[in-house]
Amino acid sequence: MSTPTQHKQQAEHNKAFTQHLNLDTTFYLDWIVTAAFYAALHFVEWFLTSKGHTGRRDHQLRDVYISREADLRAIYGDYTELKYQSEGARYECFTFEPDEVRNDILPLLDRIEAHITSNLT
Repeated sequence: MSTPTQHKQQAEHNKAFTQHLNLDTTFYLDWIVTAAFYAALHFVEWFLTSKGHTGRRDHQLRDVYISREADLRAIYGDYTELKYQSEGARYECFTFEPDEVRNDILPLLDRIEAHITSNLT
């Protein structure tokens, strides 16, 4: 089982990847969206494990937990939208425009990170 520190490090690692590629020139916007979702997932897992909860390996159980946990409910909409976009990239072959990723998708991750960080520090 991963520790809170490991989840935080993985979240930061995944987020760093989303910032590594040039949005205007990369062919891999779908992977940036996917990495953004997995960064968000690990930010949530950092929160859960820091509060003594068992990590959630099941996406549906994690979704329920986010929707019901008072300290996480505020990010539920952002998290589910990011999950939807990631699933679309992975399973439905969604394509993305640089401005869409920059202005609509990555801000979801930023808000999730800010919320989690403010609740843990």
